[in-house]
Amino acid sequence: MKKLSQSQIDDAVSGNYEFEMSKWISEGFRLTQQYLGGFIGIYILFFLISMVVGFIPIIGSVISNIVIAPALTAGVVLMAHRIDQERPYEFNDFFKGFDYIKDLAIIALIMIGLMVLCFLPMIFGFAGSGFFEFINDPVNAPEPQFSALFALGGLISIIPLIYLAVSYLFPYHFHLFGDLSGWEALETSRKTIGNKFGSFLLFIFVLSLINIAGVLVLCVGILFTIPATTIAMYAAFRDITRLNEDSEDDLSEHLVD
Repeated sequence: MKKLSQSQIDDAVSGNYEFEMSKWISEGFRLTQQYLGGFIGIYILFFLISMVVGFIPIIGSVISNIVIAPALTAGVVLMAHRIDQERPYEFNDFFKGFDYIKDLAIIALIMIGLMVLCFLPMIFGFAGSGFFEFINDPVNAPEPQFSALFALGGLISIIPLIYLAVSYLFPYHFHLFGDLSGWEALETSRKTIGNKFGSFLLFIFVLSLINIAGVLVLCVGILFTIPATTIAMYAAFRDITRLNEDSEDDLSEHLVD
């Protein structure tokens, strides 16, 4: 599998790329259609596994969010890359994301930890409003008073949550194709997107609307829109990093050979 050179990563971080949202979304649907049955099948399997694992108290959600979801997301990205490069593929290729599970789990754990921290101001706002007392004793406790403190806590939580959700669009991709791990992959993603943050915020919003539309189509359309939007993110990463192009480092190696 082709890996990114340092110069390609540096160019992405410096913002040396074009933002082409409509092209990336079109690519997402195009690549999905080339193996539609496989993509639908892997997401059905993912939902079923998540449901079964979810029955395990406490640890079930941990396994699902830190192990299964990152590995299968990586598998979808790797499959999209194989199709994009017109290389042979089979359904078992979806599970190759598990080959990277150690670093993917670390990345997922860091992201979840940061997002939990973002929720703390909102939790304090709930506590200050008397919400928890009302839940514990709804008969005797006074009704919660959602004051300015509650609103401020919610605002302080939502803003960084949105920032992180958008900024951490590509950490798995940078690990898979750039061999970056943990915090380095997260920071590289954040810096890359930070150059055009407003545009990527719009990108995520549009992808969300596409998935909502999929739910509205008898909930069946989501099986098509989820892989399409996931692969649209791959297409964005591919173009931003020039993944399928030979870098100057690659050309130099060819000349030496």
